[in-house]
Amino acid sequence: FPVTILNKDNKSRGWQDVGLIEEGKKQAERAGQELMDEGAPPEVLVSSDLKRAKQTAEIVSETTAIPLAEITDGLRTWNIGKLAGKPTSKNKAIFQDYALNKPDEPVPGGESFHAYQKRFFNGLLQTFAKYHGRRIAIVTHHRNWRLLKAWAEGGYRKDAKFDAAEFDKGGPESGSVHEISIPIDNLQDAVKTLRGKKINGASYKNGVQAQLPLPPVINVTVPITMPKRGVEVTTVTKHDQNGRILEYERREVDESINRLQ
Repeated sequence: FPVTILNKDNKSRGWQDVGLIEEGKKQAERAGQELMDEGAPPEVLVSSDLKRAKQTAEIVSETTAIPLAEITDGLRTWNIGKLAGKPTSKNKAIFQDYALNKPDEPVPGGESFHAYQKRFFNGLLQTFAKYHGRRIAIVTHHRNWRLLKAWAEGGYRKDAKFDAAEFDKGGPESGSVHEISIPIDNLQDAVKTLRGKKINGASYKNGVQAQLPLPPVINVTVPITMPKRGVEVTTVTKHDQNGRILEYERREVDESINRLQ
């Protein structure tokens, strides 16, 4: 996550919409160069809409000529409310307490951990469905990367549970690029699990969500399974009545329609 004035001072940012300082802009340029050094560079960029992530994505796009396909609130970090702008050293234990011991209770002035987890995982799922078959570079936030790493260390559990020790670790070096492969079926089931929880006092069953504010900076390159060479593929995405994403792959032969999700 390229440097902003807050993380330079080791303060939690949350949804405070701070931009990059000059050091952070240079780190974003280096991140773009690192992406292009990969054997198979990304085909599209998708970014959180918070200023620090958006600026990073724009710089990476300018550096690499990778198109910035979408800027979305679904990839925002945890809304930590009144804890934003306070020293991370003091906040760290508070974050862990809310995540592990009271995940359905909103942080003062912010959102609950489960509300955040559900929003972010759903944002990823929507992104993968929309850009299926393409390598995606996601420009997001430290806390999101830490959650993904913790979920991966926990075995990508379909009940959305994660490795607590991994989640509690510090962030990676500023401006770094990381690659992770995410099993889409597990992600979809994790989102379904989170939709069935009571979050912020409102039921998420049958896709009914609490009214939350709309839904860095880490570049996460997520490889998506590519179609076989020489086969034309049209991807159709639709949802069932519970908001579950249903994605189909239609090949040249009509009868070879395979459900992917």
